[in-house]
Amino acid sequence: MTRFNDRKQPVEETYFGIDGKMVISKDGTGASVKYAYSDGGIFVGQSYFDERGALVPVEVRVEKSLPNSLAARIGLFAGDTLVSYAGVALSSIHNS
Repeated sequence: MTRFNDRKQPVEETYFGIDGKMVISKDGTGASVKYAYSDGGIFVGQSYFDERGALVPVEVRVEKSLPNSLAARIGLFAGDTLVSYAGVALSSIHNS
């Protein structure tokens, strides 16, 4: 089931089994996903939740690190995987 905002953008997707109960999606990311948008309607991120509504930790893979960027200066390179920030597990994927 998908809910949309006034701009017809998806704001939440929830996956249900044949018994009507929430189930984990086929790709294993969660039972529901919530999408976030800027005030201008630009997609900025998403968060995943399990069947109980708890946030599902995510991993973020670095695709590119530009020379002399902050990411490069702190040692992040293409192929690295982030699982936490400042000691806290990541629970959403947001563009910044």
